[in-house]
Amino acid sequence: MRNFKLMGVAATAIALSLVLSGCFTLSVNPLYTPDVVVAHDEMTPNLAGVWGDPENPDEGTWQFVESTGNSYRLIIREEEQSLLVDPERDGIFEAHLLRLGDQLYLDLFPEEPDGVNEFYMAHVIPAHSFLKVELEGHVLSLAFFDFMWLRDAIKEGRIDIPHQRQDDLLVLVASTPELQELILAHGDEAFDEPEVVHRLQ
Repeated sequence: MRNFKLMGVAATAIALSLVLSGCFTLSVNPLYTPDVVVAHDEMTPNLAGVWGDPENPDEGTWQFVESTGNSYRLIIREEEQSLLVDPERDGIFEAHLLRLGDQLYLDLFPEEPDGVNEFYMAHVIPAHSFLKVELEGHVLSLAFFDFMWLRDAIKEGRIDIPHQRQDDLLVLVASTPELQELILAHGDEAFDEPEVVHRLQ
């Protein structure tokens, strides 16, 4: 089996008290195509801002900044810090909000860090991770793709999707249309229980 070393693992090392199993589902291909991306002006207010737990703001935040092509730059901080980006401590991602059917999802993709050895980076494969999203005003619900559900569904033959398994990683190598078909068919059961965060700024 091919040995995957994935930058996208960082997407699961997220604060905000997101309760994860320690096993991760990542994808080589994105979930979004341009026709399903939600434009910044389609939702008011949109994702731009700083999100976290208002009762425990020091535990970490997600900061969405509007970027080009209706994408966002997402800075994930594990503890209270200056809003200046610190590449050595922050997780920095390109984020796309998309709609499949009547449901919103986020596609996260790690931003390549500056100043990293080029030979090392040539051995690192960046990956996408997916979340189900509900946005109501200044309240954001986030649910990660459920590793255990996907693992069991593949093992039991309930779904058939191209993938690779490496230790505690399950890496989808399906095409974007195949990923969208999977989510449209199983979105109600394929994600963990959501965690709720609030707009802090």
